Amino acid sequence: MEQIANFFVEFIKRFGTPQPKFFKILTVVGAVATFLAFAPDLLSFLDIPLPGEWQPWIERILKIAGITTIIVSKLTTQSKVVEADGEILKTTNETALPFTAAVERATADKNQN
Repeated sequence: MEQIANFFVEFIKRFGTPQPKFFKILTVVGAVATFLAFAPDLLSFLDIPLPGEWQPWIERILKIAGITTIIVSKLTTQSKVVEADGEILKTTNETALPFTAAVERATADKNQN
């Protein structure tokens, strides 16, 4: 249960970590899609009628797409680049991303054995 909690805490912290440009763009696109998907709900709440019976399906698709895009865009962040013994390594900040650091350590241990 603690690992699940650590995963979600780290997921939230990833919103403040650096990302490649592609994923920054993907985040913006996902946020816009999510906003547009929830706009009909706001219009409905304000008693502004929506045309057509197709609207609920489009809303569902947009909501799923927007939320999925945001989640996927947060899976990739940039680690700090460090040089050690002439090799360039990427290190994960264990304080900011403990779940990822633990998985990377476990993977490295398996690869060494």
